[in-house]
Amino acid sequence: MASLTLGELIQRDPRLAGLRIDLPASSVPAERRARTTVHHLADVGQRVTFLPDASRTPELGDEERQRTYVVKATIGAGEEQFVRLTTLDGLVEVGWFQAKQLAPARAPQPTRTTQQEDDMQTTETDLEQKAEAFAARVTALSKGRTLRDAMNLAQTQDAEGAEAYRLAGTGAEQVEAEPAPVLSLSARTGETFDALALRYATEHGVSLRQAVHEVGTARPDLAAQR
Repeated sequence: MASLTLGELIQRDPRLAGLRIDLPASSVPAERRARTTVHHLADVGQRVTFLPDASRTPELGDEERQRTYVVKATIGAGEEQFVRLTTLDGLVEVGWFQAKQLAPARAPQPTRTTQQEDDMQTTETDLEQKAEAFAARVTALSKGRTLRDAMNLAQTQDAEGAEAYRLAGTGAEQVEAEPAPVLSLSARTGETFDALALRYATEHGVSLRQAVHEVGTARPDLAAQR
């Protein structure tokens, strides 16, 4: 009677699927035994994936071969060591595979932490607040001065706010989902893009960010000179 491999035995008698059979260590070549020990691929609970060589697992597709699975049971050792795999949630049975077909699971990709998201949101809020404060400063300084003089003086007094105002205006066109309606705006003699945007915000009661976007849409010539 011809001898059967463990793989053939499992197919003939499913009751063997839940068993763990440890062959004597002396019957397993030292090189293979060391390789299994290093990766612990057959340990129950271990997360594994498949070797990228498609010829080793022709029954799987490329996407299936790249997924991560969990070892639920094991049988045999050495060349005849088999493991039963399931999906990570344990709900889907994948099947029995030889341990030599497996590889260690890939490390999960790092994700941005909640603290990092909070910090980014705080930075954006601070930028808008500084830009609005700078616009208010220019409005206050414009009493008795031209808007150009008020803008220049405000930049001298609050360089950080001026930079925030510039950045807020730069990002406005990127965050607007819908194009603003085409407007007819006439700049006064010597009036810069920033001064026109500030005047538009004041006269129309809109935010500085919205004013920069709408003026930039209506007067790209002035925006290009900014």
